[in-house]
Amino acid sequence: MEHCLKKLREMHKNKDLGYWGTRIISQIEYGLKLSEVKDHQFDGLLAKAIDFVYGEFSKEGAITRSTCEKAEEMLTELSQQAKRFKVICAARAHIDMNWMWRWDETVMVAMDTFRTVLNLMNEYPDFTFSQSQASVYKILEDYAPEMLEEVRSRVKEGRWEVTASTG
Repeated sequence: MEHCLKKLREMHKNKDLGYWGTRIISQIEYGLKLSEVKDHQFDGLLAKAIDFVYGEFSKEGAITRSTCEKAEEMLTELSQQAKRFKVICAARAHIDMNWMWRWDETVMVAMDTFRTVLNLMNEYPDFTFSQSQASVYKILEDYAPEMLEEVRSRVKEGRWEVTASTG
């Protein structure tokens, strides 16, 4: 398996893997973790997929859509096992206040970020968010009080966590 991991690292060094390369490499890496927790049950299957992708990468100089799709077909056996896990992501945003841009841009970035988060909350009922910068709440208070009210209602629901200091 070490020779496969070496090939994976070599492909990973390519900074411009593109969408298809990033997609299949991420799936393979997830498969490797899955195999690890399942006593390396899928190592052989993953080795074949890595060898295939690496071979195509070596010939083409890139990972193409067809390479990705063929590799995904090779990995379908992992599908049911992979779906048994729940991935938890922590949503948060850090806005560099007035760094490398003007104040009006800072205001727009804060408002755009919060609008995006509120839209995601409308679309995904389990989506929660954490914000740790008191200054962005002041922006909402001054420039978008109606949005601040939306944020307050999400805070009351327990879906928007205010981790900022007071003051």
